Amino acid sequence: MTSTFFIFGGAFLFINCLYLIIAYCYLLTILKKRNSRIGKTSGPIHISKSKQKIRKSEMRLFIMCTIIVAVQLTILLFFSLKQLKFFELSLDEFYLFYNALSDLFACINPYLLWIFSDSLRKYVLSKLGLRKHGSGITTGVPRLTMQSVVPVS
Repeated sequence: MTSTFFIFGGAFLFINCLYLIIAYCYLLTILKKRNSRIGKTSGPIHISKSKQKIRKSEMRLFIMCTIIVAVQLTILLFFSLKQLKFFELSLDEFYLFYNALSDLFACINPYLLWIFSDSLRKYVLSKLGLRKHGSGITTGVPRLTMQSVVPVS
């Protein structure tokens, strides 16, 4: 029964990994085409600034996609090696690794959001007091101030 689970789980992960790789390659190709068209229609001064910004965002997207696919492939590799019996683990050791990989897979998206989202990172750092509010940082969250009202007598 356990080997059947690993066969189905491994097949599902393999199909999912292939889909993610193809989808991310397609997304990067479309973004490169769109950005090259934008660069051709802009003015000469605007081109250098916008190209730098576009390249930076493309690189961030590529790194995020690579991390997500790498985590998927790590879990697939673990299932494959377990099923092909390249190594023997006791039940406790197996579930230790399996739970660690499952937790990594489940929580990778919030960490990537924290790492690659400038506005979220600035907001959280300002709320934790690690960054000053008055340093010109816009956090995207409106601030409310309340003034005390003193009755006139």
